[in-house]
Amino acid sequence: HHLRLETAQGRLLGAVPCYLKSHSQGEYVFDHGWSDAFERAGGRYYPKLQCSVPFTPVSGPRLLVSKGENEGAVRAG
Repeated sequence: HHLRLETAQGRLLGAVPCYLKSHSQGEYVFDHGWSDAFERAGGRYYPKLQCSVPFTPVSGPRLLVSKGENEGAVRAG
């Protein structure tokens, strides 16, 4: 899955990878309390779409920006 930012005409400006998760294991931010409380109140917390970078020592671009686009403007949305 990818979250996409497009122009009104549908031209891709940027994208960020997303992960459909059925649990919160292996995450840097722990939301177990939130998921437990929400489900006890009758809600359904999972699956969740998480837009983040896996917590690894791998470096590289996190926001994919189309060639020729202003990265700062795309980041601002």
